[in-house]
Amino acid sequence: MDQKVLNELAKLVEQESDLNALGKLIEHYEIVNDPVNLERYYKKVLEVNPEDPKALNNLSVIYADYFKQYDKAEKFYQKTLELVNDEPQVHYNYAVLLEFHFHDYELAKQHYLQSIRLNCHFVESYINLAWLYIERLHDVDSAYETLLNALIHNKNSAVLYTDLAFIQSNYYAEFEKAEQSLKFAIELDSDYDIAYTYLGELYTFLQQYEEATNYYNKALNCTSQSEILFVNYGNLLVNHMHDLDNALKLFEEAIRRFPDRGMFYCNLSHVHILKGNVYEAKRYLDLAYETSCDDEETLLMIGYLRSFVEENPKNSIDYFEKLLEKNPTSIEALSIIGFYHLLEEHDYETATAYFNKIIELNDSLYMIKFTLAQIYAAYFQDYHKAIDCYSSIDQNMLSEIEQIVLNFSMGQIYEKNLKDYHSALEYYEKAYETKPLEFVAQAISNLYDSNKTFVN
Repeated sequence: MDQKVLNELAKLVEQESDLNALGKLIEHYEIVNDPVNLERYYKKVLEVNPEDPKALNNLSVIYADYFKQYDKAEKFYQKTLELVNDEPQVHYNYAVLLEFHFHDYELAKQHYLQSIRLNCHFVESYINLAWLYIERLHDVDSAYETLLNALIHNKNSAVLYTDLAFIQSNYYAEFEKAEQSLKFAIELDSDYDIAYTYLGELYTFLQQYEEATNYYNKALNCTSQSEILFVNYGNLLVNHMHDLDNALKLFEEAIRRFPDRGMFYCNLSHVHILKGNVYEAKRYLDLAYETSCDDEETLLMIGYLRSFVEENPKNSIDYFEKLLEKNPTSIEALSIIGFYHLLEEHDYETATAYFNKIIELNDSLYMIKFTLAQIYAAYFQDYHKAIDCYSSIDQNMLSEIEQIVLNFSMGQIYEKNLKDYHSALEYYEKAYETKPLEFVAQAISNLYDSNKTFVN
């Protein structure tokens, strides 16, 4: 439709409220995917009928997907559902908004379930619900049940069999079942790259590298390829087959297909580092930053890789600090900066501040608490704080050797610094009961020898 016709239709809408012209404009702007004009003309529809469900729903999508005005999108979805509660697509769209932007996972689950109840063939809703169970609610069994239920109604879905295989392989270690599911998915759709990619990943795990290469190459020959193909195939070539030349070619192809993904520039930089090409490695890191300076994953990778090519470690820390500006809760960035201040700058107060921030975000990180306790004891001589930090570690989450080290370290502080020999003996014995190691036995023996108040 040329501009002259569009102008004439717009004039009819503005001057005469011509609904036929309004419909033609909306149809055109939907075809050319013009959200600005779609918003304008859907609002015109609502001026005529404030309860038009199509206009309300489509404005919800426009505000969420194009303008990123999530609060406004939510209000329009709620209004739409008040009018039409039996449209599965509306429930699905609203669930996506709730999951990815408001992080209301329970309510999102309810709307995914409702969309499935209304349409048992809504494959996308089953898939999103399954991944919600896995990634948000940490309920793998419900995810698996969801996919099995989906296959009852959608027996010819390669996507469902592929996601089912992911759970079978990665969570249940049922590798033969996963292999069967993926090969059946390929029978259903021989052009589905994810099924080939997951088979490549499965055979990589099983150390069948030739088979893995075969399926990754088949995925490359599909009509379209996902990013995960290049990530997983690159991992095989670099870390298992040590085929750096083909890894370079693969990541160069990834950049051609995904020129805006800084991650692949980082992958290419990594291969150049392994080949000793420092200049090329730096060049691709610069390109990664230029391409994806707002992407947290890319900033993290740039920081890691910079540490290998920069003489001054502060140059790599800058990227982790940039990441913290975008996401102050990034535990990876906080950890790296904290250890940098501890080990490179010997700035114990700053390191302590970073480690305490990490504990505020995640109270279960054993190594951070252990490191913090060592700082309190060794550098601040605040032995009670060190003991408090050690004591806050949940020993049920530790391995046998970690329990021994933790209890022995507490015993050392009580013995050497606090002169509380009874408490020292208590923790040494806990360590010894976990496993009777010689160095623990020697510490107990020395304590008895130096303290005649103990009865052996």
